[in-house]
Amino acid sequence: QSEYLSVKVPSWLLSAALALGRMRIKLLCNFDIDELSPIEHVGNSFIPALFVHGVEDDFIAPHHSQKLYEAYTGDKELEMVAGDHNTQREAHVNRKSV
Repeated sequence: QSEYLSVKVPSWLLSAALALGRMRIKLLCNFDIDELSPIEHVGNSFIPALFVHGVEDDFIAPHHSQKLYEAYTGDKELEMVAGDHNTQREAHVNRKSV
């Protein structure tokens, strides 16, 4: 059971659903999501990017966004915001992303 789900889901069912999603992506897109490494590719990107990360995020540590931001070669902005992975963002942060 994941602490991020509001509904109790048996772990075997969650694992099966994730495996099915992984297989479908591999079939349709010809890559394995378990082999993704954003840091290896972010240096090839150049369109303007906004990196937003919650400072209390315990699902993906904030330093991951910091490293991606530092490696990004295009115009960029980093917003470290209050809250965790699923915290609703303040309106001014949402406006920046539109």
